[in-house]
Amino acid sequence: MQDKIDRINTEILKDQIALEDLEIDHQKKLKVLEEEYNLLEEDFYRIRTIFEQSAEAAHYDADYFNNPDGLATFYKALGDFSEAAETKFFEDRNQLTQKEEAILTDFSRKKGLLEEELNQKYYQRKRYFEEAES
Repeated sequence: MQDKIDRINTEILKDQIALEDLEIDHQKKLKVLEEEYNLLEEDFYRIRTIFEQSAEAAHYDADYFNNPDGLATFYKALGDFSEAAETKFFEDRNQLTQKEEAILTDFSRKKGLLEEELNQKYYQRKRYFEEAES
């Protein structure tokens, strides 16, 4: 009987370690995802800053060279490019959100399975102890 108890204790310990490893892996994945979100936002705001600086320069050039048509053309191109950049940003952010949801779903599923196995082994160990006492 002691062999059975020792074996189930070893299995429980392995499952507990697997559960901890799963949690650590999950946290690493979330950290990488957070970094991806941050880089995406940094890129987007960097592009917006460039747009704003370009607009200021275009105003200066239009005033200096007395070329309001050039300014209108520039703003049209800048607006189109800005809209495309914003659309790309939101598409990329949506992809990251979907990736995050997949990570959370996968983690929850794996954690649930491991916890269920662990609970079954706890119950089995309890039965072994009860058998040993009787």
